[in-house]
Amino acid sequence: MLSGGDSRRMGKDKGLLITRTERPAGETWAERNIRLLSPFVSETLVSVRREQAEAYRAALGEIPLVFDQGSGRGPLAGLLAAHRLRPASDLLLLACDMQRVTPALVRRLLDEREENPGSDALVYRRANGVIEPLLGYYSAPALAVIREQDDEKSVFPGGVRKILQEGNVVYLPLEPGEEELLSSFNAPEDLEEGNPDPADSSR
Repeated sequence: MLSGGDSRRMGKDKGLLITRTERPAGETWAERNIRLLSPFVSETLVSVRREQAEAYRAALGEIPLVFDQGSGRGPLAGLLAAHRLRPASDLLLLACDMQRVTPALVRRLLDEREENPGSDALVYRRANGVIEPLLGYYSAPALAVIREQDDEKSVFPGGVRKILQEGNVVYLPLEPGEEELLSSFNAPEDLEEGNPDPADSSR
C-alpha cells in the first residue's frame, strides 16, 4: 500500500487521517485499506518515506514498512521498494487515499489475473480512457525488468504509467457507478464534496 506521498494539498499525512463515520473507532485510512486487502494477500507492505516511519510504526504496529528511495519519484518508488523486499512476489497495489475501493473491485482484479496468467499488469480503465494504476496487479517478472531500468535511470520520466504503456497489460472496464469508487481524496475540499466512507465500502 502506498502511503509515501507528501500530502501537500491535504496538509496532513493522508494515511494517518482518522475516518469520521462508521468504521472501528480511531481507524486510520491506512488501517482501512490494510483491512480491505488482508483477505486477498499473504502479507501487506506499507510504502512510506523514512521520516514517516516513527508515526506509521506507532499507528500500524507490526505491519512491515518499506521505504521509498529518493524524492519526487511518485508511486513507482513505493512499488519498487516493495519489489526489492519481495522480488519473487507479484504485487497488488493500492494507494492509501483511495478510500472507496471495495472488495469486489479487488476480487475482480485477482479473478482476471487467473484468466491472464502471462500478463505484466492488470488495472482498471475509465470510460474516457483514463487508466487507474494505483489499484493494480503487477507481476514479479515485469517488476524485475522495471527495477533494472530504474537502476539504470532509464524508466523515468513516466513512472507507473510508462510501465503500463509498454507492458503486456490487461485493462479492466468499470461498471456503471464504479468510477467514483476509484477516486482519491487529495485535499480538504475533496472530503467536503464526497465522504470517503459511504457506509464503509470496505465491507
